[in-house]
Amino acid sequence: MPYVIELTNDRDALRFPSRCPYCLGVEASESIEVRYSKPLALLPTSAIAVFISHESRFRFPACAHCAKKVKVLGKVAPPLALVPAAVMVFALFLNWPFINWFIYVAIAGAALAGGMLCYRQWIQFKFRVGYLGTDSALLYARHREYAQEFAQLNHVPMRFRWLVLRWF
Repeated sequence: MPYVIELTNDRDALRFPSRCPYCLGVEASESIEVRYSKPLALLPTSAIAVFISHESRFRFPACAHCAKKVKVLGKVAPPLALVPAAVMVFALFLNWPFINWFIYVAIAGAALAGGMLCYRQWIQFKFRVGYLGTDSALLYARHREYAQEFAQLNHVPMRFRWLVLRWF
């Protein structure tokens, strides 16, 4: 994510360019919901530790193709991993023959689902929230053209960074 756009924390006043920030393709007629989580504290109690975080949701414009890919990958991948694993556990309890085939199918399903979720994250990381503070926010963009157009529409600075790391 080499292009960093600095914003104030006023989401209602943001204006987005008309094209998709993920593929730079056709007009963005749909949207993709992106979640941002910022850890605030880790409170140890007697038996467990409680993790407190600040959760935010953002809706970024996207073309119909990118929005559909993100939605389908997010809905198909978890059952693809969980159903073969559940069938394998069910087969173990019922002592079905050829149980090793169920193990291979469960491993293949989990690997395929993991690949699908990684691809989904890779799509969403092309334009995302990098930091959300009390009075400012940073958006990270992969495409220079979109980042420049977005920064010009909102009259905010855009900077190029060789490496962007998030340390919470």
